[in-house]
Amino acid sequence: MKMKKVLAEKVKRGHEALYSISSGATLRQAAVRMAEKKIGALMVDCNTAKGRYMGIVTERDIIECCAGNRDLDEVLVSEVMTRDMVTVDTEDFVKPVVGLMAREHIRHVPLTEKGEIKALISIRDIMRASDLEKDITIAELSDYVGCTKRNVVY
Repeated sequence: MKMKKVLAEKVKRGHEALYSISSGATLRQAAVRMAEKKIGALMVDCNTAKGRYMGIVTERDIIECCAGNRDLDEVLVSEVMTRDMVTVDTEDFVKPVVGLMAREHIRHVPLTEKGEIKALISIRDIMRASDLEKDITIAELSDYVGCTKRNVVY
């Protein structure tokens, strides 16, 4: 399965491909947005070009800020975001992407198409799409072995 299938399943479930926030926003604003959308990361907008991103801010960044006893209302997203993002392409296969995420200790990865970031994919998105793919395979194999089509004998 390719990453474009993961993106398609995410969108099919009614989720936005990605959420973003301004680099000038505070970490509290980022935390509020993440809580509202029930997500764990936001792309950070490039202030000079629409649809361009300069980094990613995650719930881990917010936790580290809290652990460092810093004020979430004073720390800007641009101060703690990850600038050197690990990205993957829509044509990449899922299994190597999961390995990459494990090696890099990341739970969110920007998904690119023709060099532009199109989505932010979480490990949860990948797991859901993989589970769905496995369910389809199991149903098809069950039909094949049992001489049925969608559990109807033919």
